[in-house]
Amino acid sequence: METVDSSHMRTMNSTTLLRMIWQEQEISRADISRMTGMSRSSVSAIVAELLERDLVSEQGVRHSSSGRRPTMLSFHSNAYSIIGVDMGATHVAFALMNLKGMIRESRFRLCPVQSEPQQTMQLIIDTIQSMKDAADHDNCPVIGIGLGLPCPVHPDEQQSPIHEGILPAWVGLNPRSLLRERFGLPVLFDNDANLGALAELWWAKEPERNNLAFIKLGTGVGAGLILNGRIHRGRFGLAGELGHMLVHLQPNSGMQNLNDVLGSVSLMKRAHELGRQHPQSLLSGCNLTLQRWLEAALDKDPVAEQLFNEVIFTLGSTVASLLVMLDLDAIVLSGNLSAAGDMVLHRIRDVVRQHLIWKDLHTIPLRWSQLGEHHIALGAATMILEKAMNDLSWFPLKTIIKPDWDREGDVSHASPH
Repeated sequence: METVDSSHMRTMNSTTLLRMIWQEQEISRADISRMTGMSRSSVSAIVAELLERDLVSEQGVRHSSSGRRPTMLSFHSNAYSIIGVDMGATHVAFALMNLKGMIRESRFRLCPVQSEPQQTMQLIIDTIQSMKDAADHDNCPVIGIGLGLPCPVHPDEQQSPIHEGILPAWVGLNPRSLLRERFGLPVLFDNDANLGALAELWWAKEPERNNLAFIKLGTGVGAGLILNGRIHRGRFGLAGELGHMLVHLQPNSGMQNLNDVLGSVSLMKRAHELGRQHPQSLLSGCNLTLQRWLEAALDKDPVAEQLFNEVIFTLGSTVASLLVMLDLDAIVLSGNLSAAGDMVLHRIRDVVRQHLIWKDLHTIPLRWSQLGEHHIALGAATMILEKAMNDLSWFPLKTIIKPDWDREGDVSHASPH
């Protein structure tokens, strides 16, 4: 009988081997044995299972100057699909991803998520069904659904993923249970900013960063924190809830939180007030949008520029605080100031230089996310991939053995890729 220790070792070896093939374009069994120290018989047994689960394919033989020519193995990226869902405050985005992070299909829909949970869930169910049908038609079956939520997620919270204080209209509605019952697939969920950070960890073209902050500027302000290659959630899942940090805009001003200063709703409210107070400003008028405010600030409109300076100072102070508190490798921004591009980054760096005496922190990479508008949905799908890459049972055998996914405690934890 196989012992627990040997079973655990087999699982670790299988995971190691799968990740190695996943990372390489092509690799032979002999190369794997040499690089890992595993015996050739162990490697062959694990490869046989990967072939049976359709995760690996044999790609012919490689030229060899002596001895037997080795058969090359490659990862089967399109064997399965994963669906990621980004449920924002005012939108829902979807991504159908293969096993190497390529988005095969994406959709974006405006939706009153905060106030209309039933309408939102119907949209999510209909879209997932459509994507699942397309994946089945292409013989790339879906192995799981990842869900990004616009609220904190308690690490131990299994039955009520929606935070009632943030989305009171969703009280009593459990999207995870609804999706699991509807599709018979594993469903994992996490905070949207955490998933943005996870997507950056896995898929950004920048050099690997094991300590980074992903700051999401939208209706509210949130951050996903990657520390030592893993998402840092804190005891109650509240790590990175920057929107509730208190700030002083001016020496004698009252306290405000970052959502009041940087959130898109509050920004537009403040911009409209300034437009009414200053009719000569480009902010004056009923058609004011976030984009028009940014354009007015870039055109040196004094009133728009004043608001822009307040926003930059607050955001720069937040970045400086994160850097000195966590000594990060990089900070990635996403959201409602991205239209101003590098100008925002330059101004933030100015604030950092003014407030931090440690010159090493002045050079920490600061950039906008390059993963596109579906980056949270991509992170949600990646959450499923990360879980599956550590447990082969998520990928069904051709003999159709049901994966052992149906258990509680499914909030995944990110690990280095």
